[in-house]
Amino acid sequence: MVLGKSLRASREAMGMSLKTAADSIIVSVTTMSRTETGHRRCKDGDLEHLMDLYLIIDDKQRQSLRELNASANRRPWWQDWTDVAGKHLRTLVSFEEMAQRIRAYEPQFLPGLLQIEDYARAVIRLGLPEAPDEEVERRVALRLQRGKRFADSAPQKLICVIDETTLLRPYGSAEIMRRQVEYLLSLTENPRYSMRIAELGKLDVPAGFGPTTIFDFEERRLTDIVYSEYFEGAFILQEEQQVDMRKKAFDRLLGASLSRARSAQRLRDLLKKHY
Repeated sequence: MVLGKSLRASREAMGMSLKTAADSIIVSVTTMSRTETGHRRCKDGDLEHLMDLYLIIDDKQRQSLRELNASANRRPWWQDWTDVAGKHLRTLVSFEEMAQRIRAYEPQFLPGLLQIEDYARAVIRLGLPEAPDEEVERRVALRLQRGKRFADSAPQKLICVIDETTLLRPYGSAEIMRRQVEYLLSLTENPRYSMRIAELGKLDVPAGFGPTTIFDFEERRLTDIVYSEYFEGAFILQEEQQVDMRKKAFDRLLGASLSRARSAQRLRDLLKKHY
């Protein structure tokens, strides 16, 4: 899917129609569309032709697209969870694997990459009250695996704005929240995790843009991508103007949030006062 989106963005930047691109590699418009939506693997020769057609001349970008195409044939690690991981979740996991830096803001819950097991179980059960226990446990296992893989991936960084509401609204139990906050506090010493708290009582905090995860890729091999979840699913932004607007909104919120040091202190205060 990432490769297809990148190819589509390059085609649209050229002002080229889907039919023109399809004709250039002698496939139908339907086949070309399936390639761009990630439902069909792009042949190696077709990829080389499309990169030339779209004037993609940067060697690093071309190599990145080749690697994405090659990886489409490999069995992804999350394949074992396809029974509980829908299309949007699989896309999110793919982005998490490839991104060099992730910037995240969640107004309702703590970001999945930061959740401990019991917190994850509580919020997943809340969202799926009628799901069987087995399904909930499968979803919990996948979320924990995502967090573990990120923690084990040394080059990656996470910049996260945590809405103070998510820390004050308990899920599961006070004991679970205490352990969750303690876990967050332990991450404040890790330079790969930058957590900033958006204060609940501060006036005019610019937090009205909704759940947002921004994926930045190494040396801009791929364009930045925004992923935003809602109750029924998720949407992805890749158009430059839309992505830029969301990045600026995130940066405004980040600038209005507590510093890393003051955020760590706020976590300590929460443990004393609430949990």
